[in-house]
Amino acid sequence: KGIGMIAIAYLGSKYIFPTIFKFAAKSRELLFLLAISFCLLFALFASYIGLSIIIGAFVAGVALANLPYSPEIIGRVKPLRDFFATIFFVSLGLNLVLGSANLIIKPLIVFTVIVIFFKPVIIMFICSFFGYKRRIGFQSSIAMSQISEFSLIIVSQGLILGHISQEIFSLTILIAIVTITYTSYL
Repeated sequence: KGIGMIAIAYLGSKYIFPTIFKFAAKSRELLFLLAISFCLLFALFASYIGLSIIIGAFVAGVALANLPYSPEIIGRVKPLRDFFATIFFVSLGLNLVLGSANLIIKPLIVFTVIVIFFKPVIIMFICSFFGYKRRIGFQSSIAMSQISEFSLIIVSQGLILGHISQEIFSLTILIAIVTITYTSYL
């Protein structure tokens, strides 16, 4: 089902979307509404076939990124994206339960140290393996010495589906808070 949705998005971005968006590009508001509509349509389609709406929205974004109008769409969608990102992080904070803080403090320290110290070393090694200079490898590793927001999406889906416990969910959110804060100072 997922491969079918990706195939639809690919074929649409090659043959159907350019014509529709060429017409819509005459009006900035229509272009914005059409981009949002496609995102919601793919999210609805993903939900209908049993996938996460996040996956559907991601596939829609990839399909729209290949259009010549993507810079205009990105500029128009940015405030909306920031608004929903804020809601996402507030909802994560609301799900953070610190009742068992004494149980997760040791794993929090261990995983934070691993992410902050070992992840940059691995990234520097990968950059040097691909022939990048040390400066680029160092800057890349410092910028990526955190866990990503995508890991928060994965862990929230795991909690919803019952695959992980509330303690692991809280641990992941705390690691994200610590590493994202630390990376911004780096």
